[in-house]
Amino acid sequence: MPLDGTAIASALGQESPLPVHQQLCQRELDGLVQGAQGDVTVACTQEAKLFGDVASESKQVTTIRFVNIREHAGWSREAANATPKIAALLAAASVPDPEPVAAVSYRSQGQVLIVGPLADALVQAKLLAASLVVTVLATDTRNARLPAIRDYAIYSGTVDRIEGWLGAFSVAWTQANPIDLDACTRCGE
Repeated sequence: MPLDGTAIASALGQESPLPVHQQLCQRELDGLVQGAQGDVTVACTQEAKLFGDVASESKQVTTIRFVNIREHAGWSREAANATPKIAALLAAASVPDPEPVAAVSYRSQGQVLIVGPLADALVQAKLLAASLVVTVLATDTRNARLPAIRDYAIYSGTVDRIEGWLGAFSVAWTQANPIDLDACTRCGE
């Protein structure tokens, strides 16, 4: 697999060439211990455990990330021209993981409200009706037919307000069809 440390470094916007090893997991393992510092990206996932163990012993390595450039770029007929793809894989691997988002707990109590154009909402309702109590609020009834058998409530109208969050919300709408049998102006409470 042809690797050009200077060309890859240039593609990544770095001034000095990147170190290229052919046997980092064997004879060149000392190169990881001696030369690595700060945030390190290793372009081999096969020996990630070994590299992780060695990096954890080094006081100079802050974080270590792995990327598989061999299977994703290097072992192909275009390997000689894969430098830009390799550089992109390395750049993507060196981006820090996103901060975790806060978890939100909710209880659906087995109910779901689907809001949207009737044709799309009916597709989703059909998928969910076997496991949830479904209610549909159709905001656009063009190009759609009501099902022959009503397995769930279907309202039509214009959404006035949606408040709350998943599991604890309320919806208010203006009814579009005055003869909706299941007509109400609030759902989800």
